Amino acid sequence: MKRIGEFIAKIANDHTSGSTAVTALALEALRSWVTEAKDLEPKKIRASLQETGQALIRSQPAMGAIFNLVNRVLWTADDVRAADEICESVAWVIDEFERIMRRSQTSLTKNSLSLVPDDGRIVTLSSSSAVYETLKMAHTKGRRFEVICAESRPLCEGIELAKRLADVGISCEVIVDAHAPSRVEHVDLVLVGGDGVTASALVNKVGTYGLALAARWHHVPCAALVMTQKFFPPAAPLKIPLMSSAEILSETPPNVRVTNRYFEETPLSFVSVLMTENGRVDRRTIARMTRAVHTHPSLKKIAL
Repeated sequence: MKRIGEFIAKIANDHTSGSTAVTALALEALRSWVTEAKDLEPKKIRASLQETGQALIRSQPAMGAIFNLVNRVLWTADDVRAADEICESVAWVIDEFERIMRRSQTSLTKNSLSLVPDDGRIVTLSSSSAVYETLKMAHTKGRRFEVICAESRPLCEGIELAKRLADVGISCEVIVDAHAPSRVEHVDLVLVGGDGVTASALVNKVGTYGLALAARWHHVPCAALVMTQKFFPPAAPLKIPLMSSAEILSETPPNVRVTNRYFEETPLSFVSVLMTENGRVDRRTIARMTRAVHTHPSLKKIAL
């Protein structure tokens, strides 16, 4: 299944897109699997699906939407026996998951509009599609504000977000990451997206923790915009991988260790508003929602 391998490599090497865009690639990878799996022997098809699903999760282990997509596909496939029925059921789940994510994105944007201050200042980081769509819609509706974008090293996707916002007429300022927490005192809102949510933490770009902590200290609202499709169930394996040291130092000197992680966990107690497609949710609701999802047995102990 060469084409699936190409998709997985593309997903693993996408270090700048938001999780919604990366999940779209995972959907296409599974569509490719459906096409190629039709030629497999019936008893090999489940093993192939599990192998493909696990590879997708390993490619971006901090992204909750990819985990939940694979989890749903595997549970659905367990309910049917014939090879052609497995392919049909997987194809249905793929299409349905995509429809749900599109509806959720639209609803999340509408729900988040109320958070955007008129004639205010907002600080953000990375390149969340939820943040972009919300700010774009708020601007279209006549709200005026300034956005401070942390550059989001090492690949600086925060600069790209600033360019996209500027292209639609929104006033932006780009700052270095280390400057972001000290700017929080002088803004009206910290606004971030999210790659995943556990019962206790928001999983997002490194730097989120510092912004959220500064927001709490200065009594500034900190809002995270996250679709519920990104909520990790309790038994899901979550690992924040180390990335290439060459993105930080082209050559690592002796006795120097480079730690390059893109994501971190920020306690939900630091996040004053967690907005979803269903509206605001509190920590008790998040815990209940995550417990309601059961992790497929083949995903509980995968090596990440």
